[in-house]
Amino acid sequence: MKQRLLFLLFIYSTTYFDLYAQDRPSFKCQPVVVKGHFQDLRLGDSLRIGGAILEYGLGASSAQRYFSVGSESFVFKFDPIRVPSQIQIRVDTIRNGKNIPLMISDVFLIEPGDTIILSKNGRKVSYSGTDRKISLLQEVDKIGTILKKKRWQNVEQIRPVENDYNYLDSVTILQLLYLEQIKDQISTTAYSLSKIDILCSNLSFKRHIERRVVNKDNYLKLRNFYNVQDANFGKAESIRKSLANYYDRIAEELKSARAKYSFFFPYSKAYSSLIKLNYEKDSCIIPDSPFDLRKYYCYLKNNFGGLLRERLLVDFVFSNISTIDDRGFFIRDAMPYIKNHDFVNYLLKISTGVKGDPAYNFTLPDLSGNKVSMESLKGKVVVMDFWGTGCGPCIKLHPIFDKVVDYFSDNSNIIFLSVSLDEDSLKWRNSVMGGKYTCTSKPNLLNIYTDGLGHNHPMIKYHNIRGIPAMVLVNSIGNIEENPTDPWSEDGKGLIKKIELLIKAIPEAD
Repeated sequence: MKQRLLFLLFIYSTTYFDLYAQDRPSFKCQPVVVKGHFQDLRLGDSLRIGGAILEYGLGASSAQRYFSVGSESFVFKFDPIRVPSQIQIRVDTIRNGKNIPLMISDVFLIEPGDTIILSKNGRKVSYSGTDRKISLLQEVDKIGTILKKKRWQNVEQIRPVENDYNYLDSVTILQLLYLEQIKDQISTTAYSLSKIDILCSNLSFKRHIERRVVNKDNYLKLRNFYNVQDANFGKAESIRKSLANYYDRIAEELKSARAKYSFFFPYSKAYSSLIKLNYEKDSCIIPDSPFDLRKYYCYLKNNFGGLLRERLLVDFVFSNISTIDDRGFFIRDAMPYIKNHDFVNYLLKISTGVKGDPAYNFTLPDLSGNKVSMESLKGKVVVMDFWGTGCGPCIKLHPIFDKVVDYFSDNSNIIFLSVSLDEDSLKWRNSVMGGKYTCTSKPNLLNIYTDGLGHNHPMIKYHNIRGIPAMVLVNSIGNIEENPTDPWSEDGKGLIKKIELLIKAIPEAD
């Protein structure tokens, strides 16, 4: 294996090490077009074609269109994008009022002005582009997917970690070799971002390999791989030595790419993910310290600059909306560093529903059809639990949330709202009555429904609910409090303490 890897490295380094340098591309704001022609639909069928675009790998702008069977050719445009982005396409057949999924694509790279072609063969829907970029980059991904799957199909197999690293590097070199072969057929942007993503994927996978070893040998801490002072772990020590002596050519190649292609790194979601994995290894796992969001935020702010820092800070806020106590603090602190117009707008979009803001004044139906409004609940502490059918973590949270509701069963100063994001009212009712997500027997808990709008309801957008389960605490005057970031902690005791403080702060009646 090692000889084969060295051979591949030799070919790659001697043939392609001096990567071509080109002027930075300029991006024009243009729409992404989706079109196709399906002929084999049944009479009465219709199509729903939609997708989501993530600019900078951040907030998604989505669009969907319905096409009747009579219009077999279809074309629609997403809102214009100004930077290279990621897209995921979904195609459904609507038959007798029911959705029949036909395709959910992988997430793939697009550029402003791209056209995506959908084609259908039987029940299979595939996608390509008017140029060869999409299909060529799919081949790059296939090399990695097939070979990695073959290697790790038996995840319980015990192997030296260095062997895994060598195999992973050989796969990466093959991907890079193929990318070099097609570079003249794709844009500079597509080439550069694909190279960055290939390198980052390799290094991220290595971080996960290390975690796999830790999980398999739970007596072993990853820091022993790197801490030469600690040499009393037998097999673990041999693993540590192999990793400590491992020359990571891919990490060196990424450093080289940083120097040559720094312009493109702010557009890579894979790079920002790798930064976090490396931080966790170096600052948390090796020194055996807990991960602290505020320390990580300061690390990003103090160790990066320019557009890359802007992207990392915005990504931090986006990625941790439901897990940071005071989102408003991070938005206010990050704003002076943000110059890019898109990033300023991203932060402004999520600047509502922060601590101190009034809660959204909704009016929504409960199980009995009665209207429940936030205005009618003023004077009480309100705890809103957002969930949806099929959400596994929501089921896991339910018994803990139940304990919190029971703890305050005799307190008239608090009300709990179980807010469903289901779009189908029958599904919502069945889930409520099933008892896995919520319950109907507690007088201080109301089950309410977002009127079929789900994630598109204005309340959900106002409070920036981007994942479920999620909770929002509202004080007695109707203003938002700090997020209960981890209701699982201490079996709900942390949430109970927060609620008790809010109840004590209720002004006494005159």
